[in-house]
Amino acid sequence: MTVDLDRQLRDYASHVTEVSPAVEIEALLTETADALPPLALRSRPRRAAALVAAAFIVVVIGGLALGYRFLVSDIEPVVTQPSSTLPTPTTAPPAPETTLPGASTTVPAPTTTLAAVPPMTWKPAPPQAALGAGDDQRAYMMHTVISSEGRLIAAGSIYSTDESSDGGTAAIWMSENGVDWELMPIEGSDLDVDAAIYDLAVGDFGYLAVGEVFDGLVGRPAVWISSDLVSWTQVQSEAFQELGAMQDVAAGERGIVTVGSGSVWLSEDGWTWQQVLDSPSRFFADVVATNRGFAAAGWREESVTGDAGPYLDITPHLFVSEDGWEWENIELPQDASWFGAQAQSIVIEGDDILVAGNYRSRRYTYFDMHPAFWASDDRVNWDVRHLAPTNVPELRDESADLIELVATGRGPVAVGRWLQYGVGPPGPQFQPGKAIPAVWGAPGNQNWAEVIPRVFGIETFDGGRTTAGFDGAVAIDGKVVAVATQEGRATVWIGEWTD
Repeated sequence: MTVDLDRQLRDYASHVTEVSPAVEIEALLTETADALPPLALRSRPRRAAALVAAAFIVVVIGGLALGYRFLVSDIEPVVTQPSSTLPTPTTAPPAPETTLPGASTTVPAPTTTLAAVPPMTWKPAPPQAALGAGDDQRAYMMHTVISSEGRLIAAGSIYSTDESSDGGTAAIWMSENGVDWELMPIEGSDLDVDAAIYDLAVGDFGYLAVGEVFDGLVGRPAVWISSDLVSWTQVQSEAFQELGAMQDVAAGERGIVTVGSGSVWLSEDGWTWQQVLDSPSRFFADVVATNRGFAAAGWREESVTGDAGPYLDITPHLFVSEDGWEWENIELPQDASWFGAQAQSIVIEGDDILVAGNYRSRRYTYFDMHPAFWASDDRVNWDVRHLAPTNVPELRDESADLIELVATGRGPVAVGRWLQYGVGPPGPQFQPGKAIPAVWGAPGNQNWAEVIPRVFGIETFDGGRTTAGFDGAVAIDGKVVAVATQEGRATVWIGEWTD
């Protein structure tokens, strides 16, 4: 899942100005950042995840810049069973994922550090015109993917690479098998504006897309509705006046909830919306619908002062609501070796709640963030697990960003990225950042480990409307379909268990 770019820049820059001493660029290039406060890494519009605003995050401290791309290799695609007709909207709200279980206190369980490599293979869909192959004038950015009636629907944005142009448009893709993709026509609809879609939902309202509409570099929350994936109407509401983006959406029997950074919006029908929560200290990364309402993964931030100076205390939370109006914060337990953590994605199966995120292994740093996982069947007792800090080849001070958690039927899979920050102001001394797509899995709901199929390429980035690593994923037919962007081309990967 994302924190919107404009808001993150304003909030974080003011925080850095307040708590950070002056930093020499030369020192940044040669020394570690032990004295720097931590950064909330949740990117993309998912998801927030996502990445942000135009699928990237920029960190401003002495001119630190961060953006993303995705590199794939030429491997034969995995083909899933094709369908035959264009999907139609359901006539009733989609079935909720499960019943959210009982009490709301948390009791830490022993932490287990894990390490075996799950048996998975990942292969890319071939380059094709619908994904941007052969078009050097525009960038095709795929931010999210869902399944509907056995088919795949993806969304994102397409924009001109000419800086003098007027921007781009939102984009919708359709696939019957995950391999062959069709770019849906949107000319004449309300998607034909400078906008980006970060998540999708299906229900009795038809198809609903959430994201943001840009006015230059400024974005505002946006919702669109369609009955056929071609004709889209933008929903107008006074609740969408703040800067930022809607980054994730969940539709259930009790309504529709969409989240973005510290904001929550609620609607009964997709057309009338109210902002029910706006808190700069809270970050909502993912939201799902349940039989008892809604559940969201996220975290809270608080500026505190320690022995070595000020820093952000970041606490992982499960946010729950029965009606979408009132939200309860349930603090997730942390291991004694952690220095804060973020809950970034959530799935619920039966009575089981599974949350994926990351934890900090050092307090005063932007770096050293590694995968963390929470599991519970009662919201009281939590199995807390994490992967020990490890070096990723070719990256320095890498941090894990878990974007999407999906249940496959054979064990959960989390997709995202490892990233390294770029350092320095624009100019000859600027050191580009690096990122590499990443996948973590737990076959049989047992040990978590990183999947390293050696087909994901590492790539440098220097900022801009670009992305690296996976931005979204969905499980279908026992496989995982994950989406991202590679050098201005939408990319789709298909993964499956091999044992």
